[in-house]
Amino acid sequence: MENEIKWWRVKRVGTHAVLNIFEQVGTVENALELGEALNGAETVDLWIDSPGGNAPAGIKVHELLAGRCTVATVTNRCFSAATTILMAAKTIRCYPDARLMFHSATTSCMGNAEDLRLAADSLEPVNEVHAACVSKRTGLPIETVRGWNTGGDHYFDAEQAQALGLVDEIIDRPETPAEVATVADAGDDAPATAKTESEKLFLDFLRAFGRVQVADKEKFTRELSAWLACEVNETICE
Repeated sequence: MENEIKWWRVKRVGTHAVLNIFEQVGTVENALELGEALNGAETVDLWIDSPGGNAPAGIKVHELLAGRCTVATVTNRCFSAATTILMAAKTIRCYPDARLMFHSATTSCMGNAEDLRLAADSLEPVNEVHAACVSKRTGLPIETVRGWNTGGDHYFDAEQAQALGLVDEIIDRPETPAEVATVADAGDDAPATAKTESEKLFLDFLRAFGRVQVADKEKFTRELSAWLACEVNETICE
């Protein structure tokens, strides 16, 4: 099952789903569409690399994942609204160079003094829900999390996040392309790891395609990683 929403992608295998969030968190309406894509999924694996985005949408996705997100992996950034989503996971992992960031929810408003006051007041419940999600997941005092939601951006690297209980495990990144090439050229595959026909065809296509010129390598890499996580399924070779 696929969708065209920019910031998320779902792959379903029966009652299991793999969810990739790889861009800025969009609207609540997008989150509701995500809920439809996850309908019937009993377990969800989450892969996330997001600069944050729409805070109410982040809260909605957290609600959708609560109780069924078994593992979440932070591959690069998990900032702002994305951290609310992350806290729905039973187990949280991250790569060594991943970072988390917390700050107060923001909004834009143009109007009179009353309009501005109402807009400011609307942010408080959002901040409280976020703080409650983090506190419940980590066991940290809610006052601590509230402190991260004031005074600008608060960044945590992988080791800091693990020490605080924001992540449970730091895992190594997969092999780099150079390491993969070394392994691929090391000799014949053992029967247990023999390549499938589609795998051979795909690798031949990549070699024939050659170098790729992109406008934004980091963004392209994130999108490619999301596609690989969704579309590459491991099979038993006989």
